[in-house]
Amino acid sequence: MKQKIPYVILGSTDYYSVAYCDVLGMEDVIYCSRFTDRQTSFWSRLLTRLTFHPLVNRYIKTPFKSWVYPRMLELPYDSDAPICFLFFECWYSIFTTSYMEYLRSKYPKATFVLYLQDLVRTNPAFDISVLRHTFDHILSYDPTDSKRYGLHYYPTPYSRFPIANAPIEYDICFVGHAKDRLHELLHVYEQCTAVGLRCAFYIQGVREEDKQYQDTIVYNHPIRYVDNLSLVVRSRCVLEIGQHGGTSNSLRQWEAIMYDKHLLTNHRGVVTALWYNERYVHLLDDLHGKDDYMRLKESLQIHVDYSNEIKDSLSPKHLLAYIDGLIK
Repeated sequence: MKQKIPYVILGSTDYYSVAYCDVLGMEDVIYCSRFTDRQTSFWSRLLTRLTFHPLVNRYIKTPFKSWVYPRMLELPYDSDAPICFLFFECWYSIFTTSYMEYLRSKYPKATFVLYLQDLVRTNPAFDISVLRHTFDHILSYDPTDSKRYGLHYYPTPYSRFPIANAPIEYDICFVGHAKDRLHELLHVYEQCTAVGLRCAFYIQGVREEDKQYQDTIVYNHPIRYVDNLSLVVRSRCVLEIGQHGGTSNSLRQWEAIMYDKHLLTNHRGVVTALWYNERYVHLLDDLHGKDDYMRLKESLQIHVDYSNEIKDSLSPKHLLAYIDGLIK
């Protein structure tokens, strides 16, 4: 699959380098994990960081822009090339500056796309009406946000990232931020451990006074995304508890599919998904007590095997094809 035009993808490290690894190294795709990626000089990187640093910009807007802007993204394309710049929200400190005007002036035929992979309400500084003037197209991973703000909906892409096989150590795993769901996470933990299910929970962003089961739940200990996937590989089932108000497919679903794991979820909408299989996907709404959790424990012994066709359908290569279709 080859895209119509060259892409410059402004992503990040960790999760992004895993989820988008299918497009790394593709012809006419340049991937930047940091805004200093294409700079080799220490002084160049330092001046770039100072130019976009939020604290510095409180007092002086992009102080070294006349030097930094021409050197930050040195690309092998002519100024009249029909490039697509694909930004993610992690580049917020860049795309809210005059650098975007500079890029447009340098590449007047370029298309600028922003892909939001979190809910708009979790980014209080985002002003969609302002961002519409910055970008030609804005995509959201969440269908409700897409309707609410008039954005293009595209589910989170995911790549086949190789993780070494390992023996099963856990029945249920969860890695993520508590956000507004700590009560639900602890409830599931209690129900699962009560029937002897082995749980590995890594919960971030929890206040000291809210921590429970500290001997067996790991709190506020960030782990790399590849280590998260290693935990998934060593577990039978991935737990998904979505944020309140979110209706999107989450990474937990894609992890379960890509690594052939069961999914325990509070997202009832999965039953309409093309990949839904009642033997592999278990709804929390259907679990009301000890007997139901015992049946879940038995069900987790079923071997999971998602087809290559389903796994390939998640690839970010299809995201680029979708954006191709938006560009006239």
